[in-house]
Amino acid sequence: MSTTFSTPLTAADLQSKTIEMLRFPLTVFVVFIHSLGTPPFALPNYADFGAMDFFNMVRIACSNVLTHTAVPCFFLISGFLYFLNLKKWDLQTYRHKTVRRIHTLLIPYVAWNLLSLAVRLGGCWMGNWFPGMGDPTFLSQCTAVNWLWDYEQWGFQSVNWVGEAVVRSGPTNAPLWFLRDLICISLASPLVYYYVRYTRHWGLLLLGLCYVSQVPHSLGAISITGVFFFALGAYFSIHGANLIESMHRWSKLLGMIALALLPFAVYYNGGNTRVGFILMPFFIIAAIPVLFRWAADCVSRGWKMPRLLSGSSFFIYALHSVLVLRLCIKVSETIVPWDAAWAHLLRYFLLPALIIGCCLLCYALLQKICPRLLRFITGR
Repeated sequence: MSTTFSTPLTAADLQSKTIEMLRFPLTVFVVFIHSLGTPPFALPNYADFGAMDFFNMVRIACSNVLTHTAVPCFFLISGFLYFLNLKKWDLQTYRHKTVRRIHTLLIPYVAWNLLSLAVRLGGCWMGNWFPGMGDPTFLSQCTAVNWLWDYEQWGFQSVNWVGEAVVRSGPTNAPLWFLRDLICISLASPLVYYYVRYTRHWGLLLLGLCYVSQVPHSLGAISITGVFFFALGAYFSIHGANLIESMHRWSKLLGMIALALLPFAVYYNGGNTRVGFILMPFFIIAAIPVLFRWAADCVSRGWKMPRLLSGSSFFIYALHSVLVLRLCIKVSETIVPWDAAWAHLLRYFLLPALIIGCCLLCYALLQKICPRLLRFITGR
């Protein structure tokens, strides 16, 4: 990332380029969330802290805490861009935006889940000849509807402020729960527009309270996380506020709060314990402005994200958990076969690099030999 700008950036340019700068790092965060590495995860023993405990603490910090700012950031950016430069809100505007998102959201969502479905079915078929390949329960549990909606479920141990289990769900390509929620929230965008326009910051505070308490934790299958951060992004656009200036204004105070919460979030294993699940929403809200300020500072210094990285962000997001993750785990164990704490740590950081490298290679090949298919599955 180099290259300087020949002329000073306007506020609108800085805003646009900052959002572009964030896309790839946030995608790397998502890859880390799903790359806990080997051996199986274990909580650190802080009373008798050793090398393996340090390794597990690093895994918690990177995969269970810091990187969980990524999807809320994506929702916030999506809400901001949805209403950006909106002149008026009427049926024609809504129709235009909805038709556009059939191409940018719905078609890629179905295409990538079809690929995941094909990979799973292929694994079940191959399992007849190669024991251990595929998921033998997939055929019995997959239905005509849930593969595209809620086949994968997690979070049964998470409990909100009133003691309800906060169960999350996703399609067969589980990370695309973000896209599923975004499609549904986009369809409900008239409600978002009027709610944000007329309730202003009071409405946001109410949604924020729902988010930190996770009460209710979902609207149907749609997470309150998506609703809150999409509405937060929409708030800046609808009320004509500059997103980067607003984030910069609050970044120092909230950054100090995030720094104070970080050791507690790590100690309580992110959102995977009762206390950690309560702390994490506060940490995420406080940390997001810091991310925007970092990206804005990079842009202001003239740094530019290479086009290959920024352009491939969604492709990496959608592909990384479809076969690539499992293959790269095997490769990383082959490259670093030793069973010592330093080797586990090295393998932990090697795994996301391998995943992203494989995805970038696939992206570059498709870009060269089949650009129309690439544009189709990435919604461009």
